Amino acid sequence: MGRILTSELSESEKKQSYAEIQFIRAFLYFDLVQQFGRIPLVTEGSLDVRTDFKRASVEDVYKQIITDLRACVDNLSPTASEKGRATSYAAAHLLAKVYLTRGSAVRDARGQQPTDMDSTLYYSEKVIKEGKDYSLVPDFADLWDIDNMGNSEVIFAVQFTNNSIFNDGGNTFHLYWLPVYDDEPGMQRDIFYGRPYKRFRPSEKTLFQLFDRKNDSRFYKSFRWVFLSNNAKTIPTWKELKDDSETYISRLTLPRTRWPGSEVRTGRYRRLLYHREDGIGRAKSGYEETACRQEACLLSL
Repeated sequence: MGRILTSELSESEKKQSYAEIQFIRAFLYFDLVQQFGRIPLVTEGSLDVRTDFKRASVEDVYKQIITDLRACVDNLSPTASEKGRATSYAAAHLLAKVYLTRGSAVRDARGQQPTDMDSTLYYSEKVIKEGKDYSLVPDFADLWDIDNMGNSEVIFAVQFTNNSIFNDGGNTFHLYWLPVYDDEPGMQRDIFYGRPYKRFRPSEKTLFQLFDRKNDSRFYKSFRWVFLSNNAKTIPTWKELKDDSETYISRLTLPRTRWPGSEVRTGRYRRLLYHREDGIGRAKSGYEETACRQEACLLSL
């Protein structure tokens, strides 16, 4: 980093380039300290082989991250010359997150200060009020559209490439969140539903604590709730068992469920389901088809 300041770049280029490297250093150290706690803290470059790295305290690592990012807020340009370059707003956004993370520690010694929450608010509002290019998308579900990666909510995005020198296959993380669906009756793997690699899953906090499910639609717009049958050859036949004009669904007709909260209790159902080739149930006796669609989806998980 020090060589930037002694290079032949113009003063404005030196200022911008040095701040960009500071941002990346802070970005990476913030990730490392959250994962590993006490880690070596290196702020001076060296061309010599070193084997004597000592672990710094978590408090010192956070201090360095905050020092770097505060300098970035002051020295980075508010706009990027090309995608993937940090801006002063990207630094302010990350700095707010750093203050929030440090200040919210309950038992960990992160060097938290009484002013951390005030600093979190200050730098958050800087992005919200001054960053004219940033705004919430009208529909939260649009954030998960693969064709909507450059939207107005993106403040800083890591860039990927197919160049084998760098990322080779590019970013494939989006493939690893999908559940196994192609081994269920009436289903087969296709492009629309994606590759069922099942390597990642949301945390318990995300699933059960993060969202107010009554008043916050973001939870429901973050997951796929319906898989319509796409393999007519393996669609199961549902057996109707009638009793006193009500419908029973036997336990044998209920496949296993895969997600917490999706268990279906056997017993009386006041709606009569008919299975069609497209996997959509149709309701009778005054129930809306949308409700029946949900029930049919639940039964086919």
